Amino acid sequence: MIQFNSLPSTTLSISSYFGMRINPVTGLLTMHNGVDIRPYKNGATDDPIKSVMSGKISDNYYNNSRGWVVTIDHGTIDGNNVSTLYQHLKIQSALKKGDAVKAGEPMDIMGTTGSSTGIHLHFELMIGGKPVDPEPYLLNIIPEQEDDDMIKYKTLNDVPSWGQEAVKAAMNKTGIDGNKILSGDQNGDINLTETLLRTIVMDYRLGLFK
Repeated sequence: MIQFNSLPSTTLSISSYFGMRINPVTGLLTMHNGVDIRPYKNGATDDPIKSVMSGKISDNYYNNSRGWVVTIDHGTIDGNNVSTLYQHLKIQSALKKGDAVKAGEPMDIMGTTGSSTGIHLHFELMIGGKPVDPEPYLLNIIPEQEDDDMIKYKTLNDVPSWGQEAVKAAMNKTGIDGNKILSGDQNGDINLTETLLRTIVMDYRLGLFK
């Protein structure tokens, strides 16, 4: 059974539903293969986009219509391949094709790239390669149990090369010694998990550590 474990955004406020509609950009009657979700408040530019289930990044690209897009392959469920698509993202996600993601893991920020009339997330669910109305699944979220086995980086040398520049910038911004920020020891320092590392990289790319 397909079970979403997280909303793809902070709140679920659908502005355009699955099905036939007048396209707000072209004015033509077309099939809308997903749902459009508003940011948690009008005009918000910092609403994180999250994976609804665990899976692997199957694509990360830009085109003039969709803008920045991430797609996730969630594997085979009940004999059908299941995937999700996240469209109009603010920037290119730091995630690469083949990267594993967990339910609720931040991947990007809600944006308005591509052919769009305002900040929102266009979200699609594909079952067996065909688009399916995702709303019933979005209304039935059951969070996953916490996983204590997430990757933890103990020193800066342990951090993958794609994340080191962002971690250094975060350390400079906070003024905290890098070894302490990564050690997770009894002094209350932070365990740098895979999810937290991706969040730091995303914040860095948004210019939050300048």
